[in-house]
Amino acid sequence: MPSSNRDHAVAYFWAYDVEPASVEAFRRAYGPDGEWVRFFSRSVSYLGTELLEERSEPTRFLTVDYFADSNARTRLLEDYLDEYVTIDRRWEAATVSETFLGEFIMSARTC
Repeated sequence: MPSSNRDHAVAYFWAYDVEPASVEAFRRAYGPDGEWVRFFSRSVSYLGTELLEERSEPTRFLTVDYFADSNARTRLLEDYLDEYVTIDRRWEAATVSETFLGEFIMSARTC
């Protein structure tokens, strides 16, 4: 019998177009020691974040947030929703657009 999606680690992909004047601050906030990593680290199921910059367009970024199971991020947001909203609002002005690209299940070979 196949295992459920809850048995797999998941990756959440977000795309951002950042205001040129905010690029450095965005890199700090969304990077490996940034505010979002500190927030997500409250979850024992948080596995890390990658910040990717588009080579040809220095104001375009992707973030990939990894969690050990598909419910971990939901639980974190339920437990700390006010803090999540506060951080998210703080960074709204730094971005031109923010697009959730999806929740991707990681295969056993990737995990």
